[in-house]
Amino acid sequence: MCSIFLVTLIAVLCCNTTEAFSLLSDFSLHKVKLRNDDSSPYCYAATVDPTKSSISENKVRYNFLATQVWPSARQAAFFLEQYVDCNWKVCELGCGPALPSITLANLGIKQVIASDLDKVALEMIEKAAEEQGYSI
Repeated sequence: MCSIFLVTLIAVLCCNTTEAFSLLSDFSLHKVKLRNDDSSPYCYAATVDPTKSSISENKVRYNFLATQVWPSARQAAFFLEQYVDCNWKVCELGCGPALPSITLANLGIKQVIASDLDKVALEMIEKAAEEQGYSI
């Protein structure tokens, strides 16, 4: 079984779990599949309006950019599918929704580390990983 480790320098170590889970309730999430078939790995992206970001004590609550699946992430996932070596140990830095990391877990990589500072992105990864049967 694959394990996906969520790593962040600040968010996981200093984050109150209740606060992190409550962040997802502010967003509308949608699945982003790598391919259009039922067995395709997927992640979540948030439907948010960056012009309406919640500001509390001069701090933006979330980073719009960290909650989107960028074309480069999709291309990286396709590339990794073709050239994966099951003996790899992988760390994706600044992973956002982590489509490449989840794709690698789906391909049988035993240890995948998904790293981001954004609490919302980490919660989206956790939700997608657990739904697809990967331990966190």
